[in-house]
Amino acid sequence: VSILGTDLNRQYLANARAGRFEEWALRATPADIRDGCFEGKGKQWIIAPEYKAGVSFQFHNLVENSVAPSGDIPAFDLIICRNVMIYFAPELMRTIISRFHASLEPGAWLLVGPAEPNMAHFTLFRAVNAPGVTLYQRPVFSATPQNEKPQWEIEPWFPEATAGPTADLIAGPIAGPIAGPIAGP
Repeated sequence: VSILGTDLNRQYLANARAGRFEEWALRATPADIRDGCFEGKGKQWIIAPEYKAGVSFQFHNLVENSVAPSGDIPAFDLIICRNVMIYFAPELMRTIISRFHASLEPGAWLLVGPAEPNMAHFTLFRAVNAPGVTLYQRPVFSATPQNEKPQWEIEPWFPEATAGPTADLIAGPIAGPIAGPIAGP
């Protein structure tokens, strides 16, 4: 598993590389996870070194660049882009969402913030409603004979659940080193 975190703010990137997070950034993280994965240092939490393996960070501008920041990165299995596109005009949102689609493996997922679920912008994706969240999956296209309608194959990502720990995991707030802004206020 490799995780790539990107941001425009170089200070956020520096904090993320150092694995330093303010209490606010971990506000939704259960205490047992926070205490098991981080060490408290004053008003900051430092992530344990074993969780930094496979994690890298790069400066990236969604508006000016394609989604993949460099040519050596393969297609993504998951893109998390929370509460970023709410600041963009609809046309720019559609452009960025199209770039996300092109950067995902077939069957992979896009997770956006709760204020960004305008389904009209996500028509390239299959919307999956889970408790408290809408997920967008890039369909896996299945070849069909000519003159037939294409069929979409969807690879399930999570078990059917409406309550309990699985649903909490799916719908719970995302905080920590893979959420962006990475280590913002």
